[in-house]
Amino acid sequence: MKQLLLVSSALVLTFGIILGVLALQTNRPLALMSEAKDFKPAFCPIDVTFYVNEINDDGQEVPLTIDKHPDIDVLSWSVIDGQNPEAQPIYFNKLPLIEYALQSKALTFTSIPRALDTYQKGDVAFIKLTHQSDLFSIVKHELTACASPTNPDLCSNNEQVQEASSSDLSTIDNITLDCNMTLKAGWVVQRRSSQTNPLLQSTAPSEENCDLNGDGACNTFDLFIVLDDYGKNEKDLLGDMNRDGSVNALDYTLMTSRISRL
Repeated sequence: MKQLLLVSSALVLTFGIILGVLALQTNRPLALMSEAKDFKPAFCPIDVTFYVNEINDDGQEVPLTIDKHPDIDVLSWSVIDGQNPEAQPIYFNKLPLIEYALQSKALTFTSIPRALDTYQKGDVAFIKLTHQSDLFSIVKHELTACASPTNPDLCSNNEQVQEASSSDLSTIDNITLDCNMTLKAGWVVQRRSSQTNPLLQSTAPSEENCDLNGDGACNTFDLFIVLDDYGKNEKDLLGDMNRDGSVNALDYTLMTSRISRL
């Protein structure tokens, strides 16, 4: 009987040690290791689309594209959000359209977020368009979708469309954030007639700058080089297209812009 008690005690002690080790490795309280109903993982998806349309010569609103305006500098068009306005802007990723799309597992507008780029549920944000104001003027901005399954009218305090009478058309305010929400917002611009010049050259990188692997072509293999170096801060990186000592959204935008023209 004593031997049986000793074996039982040893088993209990061993099981307790295993639980303790698991708790230390996961850095979670033991209560959260069970299937407790009140345990909610940090998972809060968001589907984001930002776009820029233009008023064409016929007075119609159409997507703004760099194919029609070769003098557009894609690095001058971006979105800054209210979480950290001084941080790196969000560059459009649907070139040749001036459009940005993201499906994230967290409340953030950036594809590779830092802690300061992530919102909390219920936060109210704003987004601001930066653009080539010497070439285009903003006619209006609009919020075409701002809803979640639990709240179909998240941005009820936001004026859905603001036109030229507003003092600041570049900024869209009062965007309430929620899990599983869809956010679609955009701006409508118009070309300044004094700046129209079809002979202006494109600001996209040259063929030589785009051919990173030296195979005589600019294609997805070169894009893979940029993605492989993304986030690095070193000298002489192959993916550093603008030679500023780091590979980031600027280099990605330059590469995708060049590929889209081929």
